[in-house]
Amino acid sequence: MITFEYLDSETREQLMDLMDGEHDEIIDLIDTLIETNPMYIEELEASLATQDSNGVRNAAHALKSAFAQIGALAMASILKEIEHAGRVGDISGVPALWESAKKEGEKVAQAFESWKTELASL
Repeated sequence: MITFEYLDSETREQLMDLMDGEHDEIIDLIDTLIETNPMYIEELEASLATQDSNGVRNAAHALKSAFAQIGALAMASILKEIEHAGRVGDISGVPALWESAKKEGEKVAQAFESWKTELASL
């Protein structure tokens, strides 16, 4: 079972400070991330299907930034590689990276749920 400790502890602490310890604000931030990600995921997958390297770069950049902001650094790292591939115009390796990102996304989703539960109990 993946817990919230899977997320970067320093980032979690910075968010707590930034939100003045307002647990509901952090839960809302996590929920917003979860709600907006499907749009970028669809964009990335559509761009892959049409071999649109610029679209891959844009979607990966948006996802990378969101995941990094909330402490999912392993996911952000994979997305950074995908973004770079889009930037240089060689997305041939992106399908394998995207599969890794989807597996990592399952772990991150569990960590987010764990963190939300932890925050709600405080």
